[in-house]
Amino acid sequence: MRVLGIAVPFTAMVGCGSAESGSGDSMDVGQVTQRFDESTCGSTTSDVNFGQSDSTSSTSPDANYNHATCTHAYMASAFSDSKPKPEIAYAGYAGPTVPPSWGCNGMFATVSIWKWNGSAYLHQRTATAFGTKNPDWDICYPPAAFLSMDSSSWYKVVGQAGYALSYQPVRVGVTPGSSFTFNGLTGLKGSLSTHRLMSRNGATGLPATWPSLSTPEGRMTIKYAVSCALPAGRTVTLYDANGNGYTFSGAVGVAPEWETRACGESCQESVSACMLARVNLTGIHLPISLNGPNQALGWNQSSNYSREEAAYFGNVFSNPPVAYACKGRDADLRPINGRLCIGQKDCPYVSAFQNDAGCAAGCTADPSGAGYTACTVGGRTFSRPVTVWTAR
Repeated sequence: MRVLGIAVPFTAMVGCGSAESGSGDSMDVGQVTQRFDESTCGSTTSDVNFGQSDSTSSTSPDANYNHATCTHAYMASAFSDSKPKPEIAYAGYAGPTVPPSWGCNGMFATVSIWKWNGSAYLHQRTATAFGTKNPDWDICYPPAAFLSMDSSSWYKVVGQAGYALSYQPVRVGVTPGSSFTFNGLTGLKGSLSTHRLMSRNGATGLPATWPSLSTPEGRMTIKYAVSCALPAGRTVTLYDANGNGYTFSGAVGVAPEWETRACGESCQESVSACMLARVNLTGIHLPISLNGPNQALGWNQSSNYSREEAAYFGNVFSNPPVAYACKGRDADLRPINGRLCIGQKDCPYVSAFQNDAGCAAGCTADPSGAGYTACTVGGRTFSRPVTVWTAR
């Protein structure tokens, strides 16, 4: 078993998943209520203007927000070009973190997006997230709520945060859509599988170059590939086509052989399963437990991680990439937003079995009950799946 955080494009805020509501809903937390569909929010002047920015944020100076209309809301204007994928709007709790004894889920953050229709900003959607307790440490995770801005337009991002009966400062922002998609992996089909991480150019004796490092998406993909492949304590420095060096650190260690030789099929399946298991479309950083037949993972089960979410497997190095997930027995018990994204937009994997059947439909369970040793799809068997367990 390995416990680690989910891969994320940014880590400024952590928290639980968000629960989305439709237009007309109000968010009630104790006696703190704000109707984010009220017409005054669309016509209220924004506190900040992000313009067309890939990633930026702003924190309210206090908990009052100082609006005569759309009260108790801090807002930013932002333009989304939705390319190559929709930007994500978010709002995060920025007040003092409460101790677990007070109740972590008393903290909340709500985000609402309003889209410009040519004459006015109209309410689109609202999402709310609540604080959660880390099962390993006696701390609360502050919440952050996320929504996708799905089309090219100006938007107003409206945020609110609080604890129980009081409002708190809120951070609102926009960030690129999840960086871990096949758009980032497309350029790696040859270089990942045929090169050693520490390979050198035979003609010059210099470290081999990695074209994928020229883009943020490529660097993000390689970061998590190395993190999955190499054990903690190992680092490698890779170079882009211009000779710029980037250092990446190991963490899980499912394919340590890749440091010194080409990544063969078993290496590719091990790294692929680990990477797929760490996807979170919302970008929220949460601890997860990984089990599997790989000796770096094993079958030891932690009582703190007792919800079997899913098994992930495939080969994202192949052409075309192959990526699957299947539901664990607890998949529908308090699902985490952004996790197990089967059928959702930008999800990098598909359901392994028809009708979204659970892993038992085609995977062999380890006798320990802590996960799956192999999964077969269309006659092809993947012998290095990763089973993810989350906190209940």
